[in-house]
Order: sequence, then C-alpha cells, then structure tokens
Amino acid sequence: MVVVTVQYFVPLVIIIICYARIIYMLSRKLDLDSNNLNEGLSQIEQRQRNIFMLAKRNTLKTLIIVAVCFLACWTQNQVQYFMYLIGFMVDWNSTYFKFGWTIIFVNCTINPFVYLTLYKDFHTALGALFGCKKSEGDTSFDSKSQATSMSTVFPPASTPGTAAT
Repeated sequence: MVVVTVQYFVPLVIIIICYARIIYMLSRKLDLDSNNLNEGLSQIEQRQRNIFMLAKRNTLKTLIIVAVCFLACWTQNQVQYFMYLIGFMVDWNSTYFKFGWTIIFVNCTINPFVYLTLYKDFHTALGALFGCKKSEGDTSFDSKSQATSMSTVFPPASTPGTAAT
C-alpha cells in the first residue's frame, strides 16, 4: 500500500499543489490589480493585467493536461498492483502488465511535449538550445512579439546605484 501511495498519490498531490500555488499567486496579483478600476488603468497596466489573466488560464490548462497525462499513464499499473496487494492473482508477464510499464516510461517523456505545444517561448528556447535558427522572414517564434513574454510583466531589476530601464 505504501508503494501505491508513494508512486501514485504523492506525485499527483505535489503536481496539484504546485500548480494550485501558481494559480493562487496569479489570482492574488489579479485581485490586487482589480482594486484599481479597469478604466483607471494605463495601457501598460491593462496589458500587464491581460498577460496575468492569460498566464492564469494557461497555467490551469497546463495543470489539467499534465495531471490527466499522469493519471492516464500511471493508473493502470497502480490499479493492477493494488489488486495484487489485496489478494488477486496478477500475471506479471502478461502483455497488459508490460503495456502498463511502457506507458509509465512514456509519462517520463510527455511533459516536454506538453510545454512545447502550449508555450511558444518554450518552443523558441528549445530551438535555441539545439541550435535551430528561424528563417529570415519567419517571425512565428519571435518571443519578443509574444503577449505572454514575461519581460513586459517583470521589467529588469535595477542594480544598486542605477535606475531601472
């Protein structure tokens, strides 16, 4: 029973807690900003608010996709192991059992693909990591033009003795 808890429920709870914390912090930022009426916000403040709203929505979508992938990949194996623990006969050499282990290994590789499809900045950074260059006229992966670019939300910090730009 400890194995099922440690391998299945603990990681699932950690995933949910981490993403819930991110969503809470984004919501809190949005709530603090909502004290100022939208009409009174400057164009930059309104854009930042929209970016936070988009980030909150994207984070929630990512949480759901990552949690569903985790459940889809791990549930079959954990149910089979739990059945063994409560006394059912389990064929450890069956194709069903081997398939369960295969999809567990797939789960180890699925998150980068989730991020790759959901976030253009991740796509751009991954391309840069592997030395892929965009073509001359291609601006589809220009992170500076993305509405979710965090540099517009968090301007560069100033160092002591200098002013922030």
